[in-house]
Amino acid sequence: MKKIKVKKLWNNCVSVRDYDIEKAKEQGGLIIEFEGEKMMLSKEGLEKGKPSGVKVRSKWGNKIYELIDFEWKPQQIKLFKRRKNGIQNLHQKPLRVPRL
Repeated sequence: MKKIKVKKLWNNCVSVRDYDIEKAKEQGGLIIEFEGEKMMLSKEGLEKGKPSGVKVRSKWGNKIYELIDFEWKPQQIKLFKRRKNGIQNLHQKPLRVPRL
């Protein structure tokens, strides 16, 4: 999955460059982060973006791209950490094993 950070919302939408969308399709999806919240889009979800219709020239490198807008719907993405005796969800309290 490709990960990107956005700095602002506009009308409750995030804008992503078209070439980032193409890379995300190759990598199996996209995770968008805004102010600590994350939204995950699958390959199928990437098809639902709305093109802005305006071509933009980048400040660095003279690359031309189009912005694709997605409605901002952050989700809680569960984080897991491997432990010696299994996997622990990082959103839960640590497991305590009673001593015998």
